[in-house]
Amino acid sequence: MTTSVILQAIATTTFVAGALFTMGQLRQARRAREREVAIEILRLIHTPDFARALRRVYDLAPGLSRGEVETRLGDDMNHVYAMMISWESLGVLVYRRQLDLGLVDDFVSGSVLLSWRKLERYVTEERAARGARRCSSGSSGWPSG
Repeated sequence: MTTSVILQAIATTTFVAGALFTMGQLRQARRAREREVAIEILRLIHTPDFARALRRVYDLAPGLSRGEVETRLGDDMNHVYAMMISWESLGVLVYRRQLDLGLVDDFVSGSVLLSWRKLERYVTEERAARGARRCSSGSSGWPSG
């Protein structure tokens, strides 16, 4: 083997090793970011106010009007509204691919879907009253199911 072939082999090996190391570092960074996001989701949903809001929504009958929801929830409406904004924010992050849908699905999909079933009419009437536009995806911003 000539010296140039040996040097090319060393250069190629170094390049491949560097590429593999970089891929490993990127994968590790992605996992760390996913862990951080998961922890933030947990912080969001594991507060007394959030739990109270979710419990109040669970106890509502589906299809109540905006006025009926506000009357039944009373002072808790502020907590429920904050919860809905949190769901909306998660949806925007998923839509913009800043947050993995699978992660959100694992953590809160049941709560989001139940909230939507209970509050769909409320959200529709609230947006109509405020003249809110639909989100850029063309949906109401909440799941359809």
